Amino acid sequence: MMKKSPRADVLTRQHIEVALVFQKMVGSEEALHYLKKHGVPIETARRVLFSPTDRRGPKVAANGPVTYTSVPAQVLSSTLRQQS
Repeated sequence: MMKKSPRADVLTRQHIEVALVFQKMVGSEEALHYLKKHGVPIETARRVLFSPTDRRGPKVAANGPVTYTSVPAQVLSSTLRQQS
């Protein structure tokens, strides 16, 4: 099995962060669609969106606020516009 390049890992992490914001804003189905559209493996997408205690990296409470702040507002708003 080939390892992902550091650049691909960073991009995947950014897509996951955006999807977590989408999940809070528009729901899990839209967030899952976003991750699938951007090539995040379905197993990873399901783990991140539906099993928050199994996430890697910073822990976010299932009912707490989203703490990922590295998603620039213009990226988020342009992505939401594209999905409309």
